[in-house]
Amino acid sequence: MPTVRFASDLSKSECLERLRKIAGPRSDRGWFDMSFPAQNDPVFIWVRGDRIKIARASGGPQQNSFRRLFDGKVVEHYRGALIEVRFRLPRFVALFMAVWFGAYLYAIGLITVSVASRAIGHPIGLPLNDNAGPMVLLVPVLMLFGVVLVRSGIHMARAGEEEVVHFITSTLAASMIPSGDQRS
Repeated sequence: MPTVRFASDLSKSECLERLRKIAGPRSDRGWFDMSFPAQNDPVFIWVRGDRIKIARASGGPQQNSFRRLFDGKVVEHYRGALIEVRFRLPRFVALFMAVWFGAYLYAIGLITVSVASRAIGHPIGLPLNDNAGPMVLLVPVLMLFGVVLVRSGIHMARAGEEEVVHFITSTLAASMIPSGDQRS
């Protein structure tokens, strides 16, 4: 998702203070020291310096690893504060997906080279026999499964993302700046 910008009449320090107050003692820990939110917490907030991370804590499947984080920063603006954020997957999930899809792209390449080299009479790569058809089809099916899994996880979390946007606009008295408007 591209960067989303919010403008608030509150100052940068007021915005950060409001978020720290809601986050409580959890906000001072490191980015990787995460305790899990209670079932009834509406959002889970981390504040460090001028950086913020907000996750929808309740609603939707509780084990949805593809629930995106609201990741951004609060900067001074001539009329208050500017909150620049984007929704992104948690780093561990993004790393896992890179490994998952990288392994399948490697497997597709290896199978393609093996099939093509066997077709021209100089087999290299995998020792494929005449019954290799189902194995060759398995790789794209698993790749498709991975894509559907990620897209459905993100889709199920979309309502939570809208609630996080509502939380920001109501808590920080902010309004979303349309993507074409480039106020600085």
